[in-house]
Amino acid sequence: MSFGFSHTIAPRPTTLSVQSHTVADVLSTIALLPRQGGDERHIGINEWVDRVRLSLSEQQLHDTTVTIWGLGIEGLLNVVDTPSVQDDFPAYLALLRDVSPEQLRDTCLRWMIYSVYRRVHQETDVFEAVTAEELLSSRDRFLRYLHDNIQKDMVKSYFDEMVALYFDPQRMHQMAVEMLSYLWESHFCEEWARHDADITDVVRAFGQVDTIGMSTFDAMQVITGRDLRPIFRENELSKFEQIIFVPSKHNGPYVSWFGDDTILYVIFTARMPSPAMMTDDVKPDVNVLIQRFKALSDDNRVTVLLAIREHGELSTQDIIERFDLNKSAASRYLGQLFANGFIQERRDTNGKTKFYSIKDDVIDEFLQSIAKLLKP
Repeated sequence: MSFGFSHTIAPRPTTLSVQSHTVADVLSTIALLPRQGGDERHIGINEWVDRVRLSLSEQQLHDTTVTIWGLGIEGLLNVVDTPSVQDDFPAYLALLRDVSPEQLRDTCLRWMIYSVYRRVHQETDVFEAVTAEELLSSRDRFLRYLHDNIQKDMVKSYFDEMVALYFDPQRMHQMAVEMLSYLWESHFCEEWARHDADITDVVRAFGQVDTIGMSTFDAMQVITGRDLRPIFRENELSKFEQIIFVPSKHNGPYVSWFGDDTILYVIFTARMPSPAMMTDDVKPDVNVLIQRFKALSDDNRVTVLLAIREHGELSTQDIIERFDLNKSAASRYLGQLFANGFIQERRDTNGKTKFYSIKDDVIDEFLQSIAKLLKP
């Protein structure tokens, strides 16, 4: 369903809209299930996602990780005519079952090489130029490609199994269908039905928002509540015919994105428009408030936030030295505050050092939302 507004970006017409998209939302949520490092089962992005992860056996979690990381969201999304079934996941599964194993392999390989995610992301390098034929020429060549281009240690332990799927398309197809079908039937179906009305309300509310005359990034910030300038390459955004924003109840305060040759999907926290843009009958989204309260429920994050407020602006290194933190802990605290919109970042002239400052408009919006929700 789509009640979203349209917005034109010059010079090439690009339509921005807010739509429900069950298939994209489910696939992006499944991508949260793999553990992001170590042996922890609690990642903390979303409580429901954590519960699903805890309910899976070690083998199920392992197979989910190999499949979702090996095939990729873009491959799974683009292997069928997704727009025709975007709000019907069982119909998507039926189409996926009918896809030939070779078509699934070739599609996933194409979007591994030409990933939209990497193309639009400012901080991600485009992979080396390579053809599908080269990668399928030998397992060693494929493994070398992954090792040279994917730097995350947490992924490397799965490389052998991920590559093996591409040399056994029958098994790849079987694992994808079985994994997605099991997760949908055992966990996701009931959860998505529970939130369907909420997602509809969010989409409908954004249909009332007028973004005519706004810049691309200003319109994106109205929708997501996030300044996405540090994330997206503006010149790449203009190449898409559509940018579809998909509200999700399960991605915490974060945004994720993927797409195809013409459409960029941006998954964002299901939220109502800011109070200043809402009609009187639209209430703030409680889920967003809860996420922001959680960000402020940790003493360390609040202490970092207050230090930034006191000094006006601090770099990551300033935070590390001031609070005797390691880089990982500092990045985690700043990441949570940034993802919830409490702080903004800028880079120095060399592009390497990040500085953080308070986002006063988000603080004001947060307080107004609380007042709008609680006042009679």
